[in-house]
Amino acid sequence: MSCFKKILLLPVVAGALLLKACTPLLNSFPEGVQEKLGQVYVENIPERSGQYLRLRLMKTLGTDQIQKPRYTLSTTLQKTTTGSGVALDGTVTRVRSTVTLSYTLQDKRTGKVLKKGTLKSHGGYNYAAAAFYANTVSQQADEEALLETLCSLLVLELARCLEKDEGRLAQLPQQSLDSPVPAHAPDPFPGS
Repeated sequence: MSCFKKILLLPVVAGALLLKACTPLLNSFPEGVQEKLGQVYVENIPERSGQYLRLRLMKTLGTDQIQKPRYTLSTTLQKTTTGSGVALDGTVTRVRSTVTLSYTLQDKRTGKVLKKGTLKSHGGYNYAAAAFYANTVSQQADEEALLETLCSLLVLELARCLEKDEGRLAQLPQQSLDSPVPAHAPDPFPGS
């Protein structure tokens, strides 16, 4: 094989190794937690964005075909947008969006509320006064990204709760949207 072909093959091999090293989020949960996540029934969430989130949660939790759920998850979504960038003529050029998710996880057998909380995700997109289609596409992409983030965070919260419910010390990482660095990350500037 020529040197040129080897050089072209190198990124393909590196990419394959990288993908093999990446494990899905749900394969990293402690034993027993994944099974419990598969027993969570996600109640209906109104509106288009609610249905999008519900379907993503059901797919991520693996509860598409659940027969006898042990847990019930009820959620509400609240979306807010504010103009954050303003041009010299006073028109809005950037929109900041926030999606707030309130949730309650309940054990169907006992009726006990296992976890109740609120998660927020923030985003934004550029806004052009004369570009309706571009604004609509930007808004939808921003909303879907925010919902994906909330879905991931909610699954982590549910897994942490169900792991504690099983009587083990939670070993899942703490994550906050306000700081992109996980809470367990080492101090980059020790001694300062």
